[in-house]
Amino acid sequence: MPLSTILHKKCPTCHKIAKEVRHVDVPLVHLKILTLECGHTTTEKIISAVDRYNVISEDNKSLYPFQVESVKFGEASNGRCLFAHEMGLGKTVIALALLKLHPELFPVVILCKSSLKFQWFQEVIRWLQDDAYLPQIIDSSNDKPYSKFKVFIVSLDLLRNVDWLDKIHAKTIIIDECQLIKNGQSKRTGAVRKLCDGKEHIIALSGTPIKNHAGEYFPILNILRPEMFPRERDYYDLYVDSYNRGDFAKLGGIKRSMVERFNNQTKDFILRYTRDEVMPDLPRINRTFRFSDLGKDVEEEYAKEHAGFERAMLEYELGGDETSTFKKWSNVLAYMTRMRHLTGLA
Repeated sequence: MPLSTILHKKCPTCHKIAKEVRHVDVPLVHLKILTLECGHTTTEKIISAVDRYNVISEDNKSLYPFQVESVKFGEASNGRCLFAHEMGLGKTVIALALLKLHPELFPVVILCKSSLKFQWFQEVIRWLQDDAYLPQIIDSSNDKPYSKFKVFIVSLDLLRNVDWLDKIHAKTIIIDECQLIKNGQSKRTGAVRKLCDGKEHIIALSGTPIKNHAGEYFPILNILRPEMFPRERDYYDLYVDSYNRGDFAKLGGIKRSMVERFNNQTKDFILRYTRDEVMPDLPRINRTFRFSDLGKDVEEEYAKEHAGFERAMLEYELGGDETSTFKKWSNVLAYMTRMRHLTGLA
C-alpha cells in the first residue's frame, strides 16, 4: 500500500479506519467528498501535486522534477526501495524529502560512513527544519540512543560493536552507500540485517550498488525484498554470470539472458537516474559545500602540506627569473595536489 494512503485516518462518525470506496471532486471549493467502506462520508482538502511536493530547504532550495518523481516512487514502494542514481543527483535530499512528507516514518536510523555523519546531520537540519527532528549522532559503542530523539545517525562500522540494536525502536532505516554491505558473510552486513529485521520501511542509497560483480547485489536485494530473493545460492544460480579465468571461475554481471527478467522483477523498488537523463532539470552550475571529518592522522598530514603550500606561495610571490618562477609555481601545484588527495581520502 503506498505511503500516501497509510496515514490510518479514521471515520469521524464511527471512528473505524477510513477506507475509501470512491470519491467525488468539488474543485470550486478545493474539496473531495469521500464515501468510506463503513458507509459514512467525509470530506478532504484537495492538495495539488505541485503543492504537495513543494519541499523547501532552509536555504530556499526546492526539489528538481526528477527528485519529485523519485519521491513518488518511494511512496509507491511503501518506503522500501533503492535509489541508485548517479553520484551528485541528490539521493540524500530525496530520502529526506520522503521523510518530511511522511512524519509516520519516524523514528529513523541513518546508517552511513563515519566520515559522513556530520554531513547527514547538516542535511537533516537543512531539509527537515524542525527541532523535533534534531538528530542524535552516536559516536561510540558507549553512546546509547535516547528515546526522545526521532533521528539517529550511526556509522556502519560502529553498528556491529553495539549491544542496543534490539532497544532502538525505529520505523525506518536509511542505508547510505549500501554497496558497503556487499559481503553477506561480514559482521557489518550481519549487523545491518539485524537492525532491519522486522522494519517496514528501508531506504537504500547507492550510486554504484554493484562494483565488482552481480553477486554483491544480493544482500541489499534480500533485505529489501526477502520474499523475492530469499536464498543467496538460488540468486547466484539464476542471475549471476560467471566465466573461466584459468583454473577458477570468475563472477560477472547479470546473465545477459536474465537482464530483462531481473529488471522487470526489480522495477517496483529500484530506481536509477543518470546525469544525462536529468541534465535538462539541472542548473548550469551547482556547487555544494560539504563538511567532512578528516580524522586525526589525515588532519595532521593536511596541516603539514598546507604549511608547505603557504611557504611555496610566498616564494612564488617573491618572483625571480622565468625558470625559477616556473619551478616555484610547480611546487605550489604539487602541494595543492597532495592536499586535494588527502581531502579525497577523507
